[in-house]
Amino acid sequence: MHHERLRNLFSGYEPAIQTIIDQVLQLEQAYITMDRPRLKEQIDDIVEDVAKQELGITKKPRISRA
Repeated sequence: MHHERLRNLFSGYEPAIQTIIDQVLQLEQAYITMDRPRLKEQIDDIVEDVAKQELGITKKPRISRA
């Protein structure tokens, strides 16, 4: 119900942004009954995954340690 209405609000946005919004809504729905859920890390992961897909990045860059 509300999920579809929210999706429609962002229908004019780029597909990557729509994907982020959809995944965040799904995550929020899964934790809606918890008191003070801690979702920042999961939301950051969603944004990072979609950004990597958009940029064509499949692996994390290696950091050289001297």
